[in-house]
Amino acid sequence: MVNLCFVLAMDLRKTDGASVHSKSLAAECRAAGIAVESVSFDSLGSSGVAFALRAPFAVPDGEHVAYLRSPLAFLSIPLLKMRGKKVVLGVAALKHLESPAWMRQFVKLAEDAAIRWSDGVMTISPGLEKYCRSRGAKKVLVYLPPVDFSAMQKAKPAAKREAFTIGYVGGKQEWQGLGLLRDALARASGDFKVRVYGDATAADFGNNPRVKIMGRVANSSVPSVMKSFDLFVLPRPRHPSAETATPIKLVEAMACGVPCLVTDVGGATWFVKRGRDAIVCGASAAGIASGIAWALRNRKKLPAIGGNGRLRVGAELRGTGGKIRRLLSSLD
Repeated sequence: MVNLCFVLAMDLRKTDGASVHSKSLAAECRAAGIAVESVSFDSLGSSGVAFALRAPFAVPDGEHVAYLRSPLAFLSIPLLKMRGKKVVLGVAALKHLESPAWMRQFVKLAEDAAIRWSDGVMTISPGLEKYCRSRGAKKVLVYLPPVDFSAMQKAKPAAKREAFTIGYVGGKQEWQGLGLLRDALARASGDFKVRVYGDATAADFGNNPRVKIMGRVANSSVPSVMKSFDLFVLPRPRHPSAETATPIKLVEAMACGVPCLVTDVGGATWFVKRGRDAIVCGASAAGIASGIAWALRNRKKLPAIGGNGRLRVGAELRGTGGKIRRLLSSLD
């Protein structure tokens, strides 16, 4: 039996987004009979470099495959190989696309080296799979970002709906599409309100009276927040990061049974059946405004779309542990 050791610059007990993702992934592995251990950041150093250099020696002896997720993984992999360990690299995004211009080339070289030196790669979209294979990865597993599906089913709405409520959860980075949503809402007409969770301010939406700024939300509250929406909007623009990464927020919304309006960008739409599991629109302000108008006209169809989305995510997640088990077994 092959076991998996999470070598992470984070603690699985924490509740930030990356830790929650890894915790859900660990749960899927355990459900498939894979023993999981973790080496946490707190116990090994106060910097990413210190962790990357020291963590490989904390991986237990025996049949353990090390799982890493960091641009600094290229520092850890040679040390793990010296100990006779197999290495699986988790690639949830291409960090060099989000890095400042002055360090982008270094991060890209580090990412490419880690991909090339790993025995296997686990990634969350066909776009990332294509990139990893172009950098020399031979064994690549594509899976849907795992969420706590059971918790999503039990959650209750965080707030009462005063009118048809459209929800957005996200940051202000260009690839998140806040600007697209702002322009779409300026075009849209009809009886609806918008709740925005994250770093945005009223000024970011041109002080649109439809928009209510709710501030940041704890990861533990995300299911309740999602269930307070009649429609969740994911306004991803045409951007390299958006084209490759699968947003976990979309998976969470679909797992909650919330109807989703998603722009036609590869990282967000590769696993949905258009018009059945989600509403897919053009990656433009006009496209999003048109999608909102369709949802308002077809409110009776939305519960079925939300239900189909929940079934789709549930089916995808149930197969995750088995896929990982097969990948680990193939590394022998």
